Amino acid sequence: MVAHKRFPTGGQYQEAVQHSERYFSDPGLRSASFERMAMGLPKMISGNFASVFPMTARSGQRYAVKCFTREVPYQLQRYKIIGEQLSRLRPWWATDFQFLKEGIQVENDWYPILRMNWVSGLTLIPWVTSHRSNYMALGGLVDKFDQVVADLAKADMAHGDLQGGNLLVTDSGKLHLVDYDGMYVPGLEGFPAGEFGHPDYQPPHRSQTDYGPMMDRFSAWLISLSLRMLTAAPELWDQLNPGHDDYLLLNRNDLANLTSSSRFSILMSHRNSEVRRLAHLARDILPLP
Repeated sequence: MVAHKRFPTGGQYQEAVQHSERYFSDPGLRSASFERMAMGLPKMISGNFASVFPMTARSGQRYAVKCFTREVPYQLQRYKIIGEQLSRLRPWWATDFQFLKEGIQVENDWYPILRMNWVSGLTLIPWVTSHRSNYMALGGLVDKFDQVVADLAKADMAHGDLQGGNLLVTDSGKLHLVDYDGMYVPGLEGFPAGEFGHPDYQPPHRSQTDYGPMMDRFSAWLISLSLRMLTAAPELWDQLNPGHDDYLLLNRNDLANLTSSSRFSILMSHRNSEVRRLAHLARDILPLP
């Protein structure tokens, strides 16, 4: 039986980040400052298997420092291959990162971290909420998103978790794709999927074997078509997502059965002919393997 290493909790990482000069291996992070929460503790953004800490180096460079709270299979090999590919291609939508195998010390043991350049901006859902009445901005974002997808496909790459939280729009309108934990690049053939992606953006029956250059196709179509519908009929945002939740116009329950979805029925019968056309296209494409 393979023994799995137990990783620290987010709270244990918080304690270590408070004393960055002692517990980071990277010289830049040892002298970096951290953002504080109300009680003075380091600000922490918790995710599925990691906690992220915003930090600023003495040079002024801001970082997002990702500390892992559970073991991720083949983590080191993945990031090495992904990093080499992104360094070679230097795509306009990517953020620089460095994977440090022994990045932070917690209770006498060293654990890996991911040091990423910080990108200031809004994730997709808050951005759409703020710009839903600006059809030119929405249309421009769709074009940028489609170009990201085309760039990935041209390089035989896939992100693996295309979703609102991983799409950042800067104040200048530039689109960034972040979080490369589940990414596929050439050289990762034969590896299992590192994650399954956000269920509001993935095919209902995605499995660990769905890992390769084509795994983004469902989520790419879903996001692109949804944004195009919003461009044609901005009122759909508050009608179909009144709480401005993580999904766009359709959530995981709708995707599980489009034919019985009340949201999808609204799109299929909408008074706007472009929305109806895009909904029919979604009906034909999304159920495909």
